[in-house]
Amino acid sequence: MSRYFIFLITNLLLYPFLLSAQQGYQPGYYMFPVRPNQVNAFAGTMGEIRGTHFHGGLDIKTSGIEGLPIYAAADGYLNRVRVSPYGYGHVMYLQHENGQVTVYAHLQRFTKVVADYVLEQQYQRNSFSVDLYPGKGTFMFKKGDIIGYSGNTGSSGGPHLHFEIRDMEQRPMNPVKFGFKEIKDTTPPTIQRLSIVPMNIEARVEGQYETSDFSVTRNGKAYQLVRSPEVFGKVAFEIQTYDKADNNRFNKFGINRIEVWLDGKIQYKHVIDRVPFHMNTFVDTFVNFERYRKDRDRYQRLYRTEANQLPIYPEEHLTGILDIKDGGEHQVVLKLWDSFDNMRELSFGLKGTAGNHVLSLDKVAPVTVGCERYANTLKVVLPAKMGEAANVLISDYKIKLSPAYRVGDKNIYLWALKYGIPDLFWVENEKVIPQVNLQVEKDKPVLFQENDITVKFEPNAVFQKEYIRVLQKGDTLWVGNTTIPLRRKFTAAFKPATKSLQQKEKSAVYQLSAKGDRFYVGGTWNGDYIEFTSGGFGTFTIAEDTVPPVINVLEVSSSRLKFKVKDEDSGVKSTTCTLNGEFLLMHYDPKKDLIYSLKKDQTKPLKGVFRMEVKDQLDNVTVFERKL
Repeated sequence: MSRYFIFLITNLLLYPFLLSAQQGYQPGYYMFPVRPNQVNAFAGTMGEIRGTHFHGGLDIKTSGIEGLPIYAAADGYLNRVRVSPYGYGHVMYLQHENGQVTVYAHLQRFTKVVADYVLEQQYQRNSFSVDLYPGKGTFMFKKGDIIGYSGNTGSSGGPHLHFEIRDMEQRPMNPVKFGFKEIKDTTPPTIQRLSIVPMNIEARVEGQYETSDFSVTRNGKAYQLVRSPEVFGKVAFEIQTYDKADNNRFNKFGINRIEVWLDGKIQYKHVIDRVPFHMNTFVDTFVNFERYRKDRDRYQRLYRTEANQLPIYPEEHLTGILDIKDGGEHQVVLKLWDSFDNMRELSFGLKGTAGNHVLSLDKVAPVTVGCERYANTLKVVLPAKMGEAANVLISDYKIKLSPAYRVGDKNIYLWALKYGIPDLFWVENEKVIPQVNLQVEKDKPVLFQENDITVKFEPNAVFQKEYIRVLQKGDTLWVGNTTIPLRRKFTAAFKPATKSLQQKEKSAVYQLSAKGDRFYVGGTWNGDYIEFTSGGFGTFTIAEDTVPPVINVLEVSSSRLKFKVKDEDSGVKSTTCTLNGEFLLMHYDPKKDLIYSLKKDQTKPLKGVFRMEVKDQLDNVTVFERKL
């Protein structure tokens, strides 16, 4: 065998490992941080969509218990340690020689030397929440040293370890790619449903300008559609999918990579890896945000919009938008990979069609008279004669609008909002009023002032140009709706109509859910007007809160103080505890409404006058005092 041939074979065998190392993935560099050399189960993987962000690491199960030893994954020093009632709770950050950082979150407690340091800093700052940077050389750890113990602190939903590996730019990497033998999975993704989306006003799916859903069936290892969809023009796909792990019936995980192929040519590709934390809000452009808000079904978009700036598209020219106008039959293949590179395919035929301008009710569902916003287009349904134009009133001008197509005995009219916001659509005696009166530009400030309402948007408050409704009725203010994502907070001010407010200083703005539940927002009074900021569109109202928080005593002794503190209306704002007039540190767990003492010196009993003051968001106060 020639030397060249041996060299070639050797390099081919080593290529995956060389590529991983080149990308920063070094199998064997890290040890598993909990129960090493044992098979572990996980509850979350890299890249899962979690509300408003991508999950940045690996959630490792701890058998539903707390207190398991957590080990340093490699040699390094503690460059950051943080304590908070929210988020990661008790968390440690280790800096390593290769430039990467490992993160250990939701810990029950730190190893003693770190715990003593943190406690000292909490007492110095008179605060339970601290964010500390000890500096290189202060706390050094060798690979395999115990650094803390597993817990359920912060916003954790149950005992587990959240483990991250970040690169030199503080971007989360996929821990699975480091070759840990403690976690394995051979189960490929599950595909639930596929949606086809018209991407402009001329496009049609099944003859209509609307997203259509298609059921899938499994045929062996692959999935297929029940039937071949008919489309015309520029269309794209959205998919509802999840991953499962071996011997894990309960948890659902994310999909890391998806590709779309049309007639043997790749049209789209995304890889969820190393998403910078400051870009996590763009997850709202990656999913169909409106559908998620309406029915909690999370569809991933297999196409890229101008609003989406996520760095997960290795080939940016692959937009995922297909242009089907030839009336022929096309073959589509979707390929999905999980974190462990298990792959699943969905294949189906796609029929091109010239479009049918008249759809009979035996083929499509009946439509009701009304107007809805679809992307940045108004879709208006009116009972009219075939081909009859609708009247459009816009800024005192009357325009005729031809129907786009017909369903049963009703015409469908499409109006692109870039041409202006209409005041009214009508045919004969049937009228439809659009629920839109404000255009919010993406990169410009917007000021809306009408009657007793002012709404301000800073540049880049939205991901793309949006069209919303601003309206006040009595004490209720509508600013857009919750199906539209907001990138940055807006400011609003309005004059409530109610005269029943007894105390303005005890009144604030609350956001209303679809079920009518109230959630505290806040606000500042300026005369008869109240001004507030909000990180989301929705419905807002004014309400009073004159009821102070409730304190329930669980334990009062010289060794420990433990209470339940709760406020049913505006919520707990602050808790201040003193012993003989000096600060006493309390551990606060808002998930359980629990608060308990943390003594600075464990050898000394709690003795003297203890005082706890609990204040809600509207400064209603409850005081508990006891001599110990």
